[in-house]
Amino acid sequence: MSRYPAAHDRPSKPLLYKVVGENIGGQSIKYKSNDSQTWTSSMKYFLTNLQWLVYMTQLRDIADQQQNVNMETNSNNFNINGL
Repeated sequence: MSRYPAAHDRPSKPLLYKVVGENIGGQSIKYKSNDSQTWTSSMKYFLTNLQWLVYMTQLRDIADQQQNVNMETNSNNFNINGL
């Protein structure tokens, strides 16, 4: 059995910082020159979410590749045993 669950078995993971409209983590992503600290924080949250999405996508791809290898191995074993 694979160390990773099948794609349809995996629960979706929520983003680390909630995105609602133009707010992320409760802070606006609109740039205002008088409030650059808030904008900087919200961009940090945005980039953290982006990094999380890339990481989760890589995990999914690794799991899918592992599942394909396992399926090929099982298929080859079946053919060899059937001879």
